[in-house]
Amino acid sequence: MERILDLDRQFTLAINGWHSPFFDAVMVFASKVWVWVPLYLFVIFWFFWKKGWKQGLVIVCALFLGLLLSDRISFHLKEAIGRLRPFADPLISDSVRLLEKAGNHLCGFPSGHACNAFCAAFISSMVAGRRWWAPVAFSWATLLAFSRIYLGKHFLGDIVAGAVLGLALGAVIYLCIRPLLRITTK
Repeated sequence: MERILDLDRQFTLAINGWHSPFFDAVMVFASKVWVWVPLYLFVIFWFFWKKGWKQGLVIVCALFLGLLLSDRISFHLKEAIGRLRPFADPLISDSVRLLEKAGNHLCGFPSGHACNAFCAAFISSMVAGRRWWAPVAFSWATLLAFSRIYLGKHFLGDIVAGAVLGLALGAVIYLCIRPLLRITTK
């Protein structure tokens, strides 16, 4: 296990070390939740417009439930597991370049940002009915998740675990709403 954690530290430091003024600004910007609010609002509007109000309501409630569950589950897992974030890890903290305020939460496994983003990407991709949406949704989730490593907030392993957890939660929620989507067609 220690070998895996060591590799995780090495990969994280390598990604955290790829800096340029342009990408520093892009990653700080991409990591902010409020930056994505226009996209979220567009997606909500689009689902209501394309799917009708009944299916739109089911989809938006599923997305909200997914974000709520992924946020709470990842938070409680962080507390239970207690793996320190890169900037707080005594083995590498001196080598981590932190581009924004450290924050109060010192534990980061699994990443809540990655969990939320991949859960939303999965659910929205499954219900969108458009081939172009999945690459857009998963590109957004990947950029958001990658920014957390780049900024020194998470290890690569935190991101991978958060993404897997988010995909699993998204799949469960999608399977639960499928019958509702069938009975609420336009």
